[in-house]
Amino acid sequence: MFQFESKKKMMAAALLSGLFFQSCKHDDDHDHNHENELITTVKIHLVPPGGGMVMATWKDLTPNEPSGVMADSLLLDSGVNYTGRIELLDETVSPAKDRTAEVKAEADEHLFVYKQIPANSALLNIGITDTDSKGRPLGITFTLKGEKKGAAVLRAILRHQPGTKDGTEGPGDTDVDVQIPFKVK
Repeated sequence: MFQFESKKKMMAAALLSGLFFQSCKHDDDHDHNHENELITTVKIHLVPPGGGMVMATWKDLTPNEPSGVMADSLLLDSGVNYTGRIELLDETVSPAKDRTAEVKAEADEHLFVYKQIPANSALLNIGITDTDSKGRPLGITFTLKGEKKGAAVLRAILRHQPGTKDGTEGPGDTDVDVQIPFKVK
């Protein structure tokens, strides 16, 4: 009887350990680490055709406190086609960590969406010029043209869309959402 009980216990232990190891099996075919990037600083660089640069910086070094947001303004010329690029930094560490390269390397999971506030202002024409490996827009580089004189806000939203990116704003989470006041003269 003792030997029978021991065999029963050993079989039960083997069965349970098999179930345990099966449930802890790692799926090596998929990367499940899709945390949002920490971005505290966004720089928008705009270059007009004749050279020079117009730049605005947005910072939020205290992400949990709304009063910590700081943003420059952009002064743009009407009718000028600017070549733009966006730079992303994490300045909670020293030296600051460049997040732009990381977003570019994960282009299939990210999308910049550019909007104007108010939405019907139509002061800017913005076109995304870079794409991911599937030909969908990314938005680190873009063109921007001041269509008519006026003032509004440029909103740049970085969407994190692992496994769901379809070229639209809808799926995923927001890594960063910045608002830069601008004036077209």
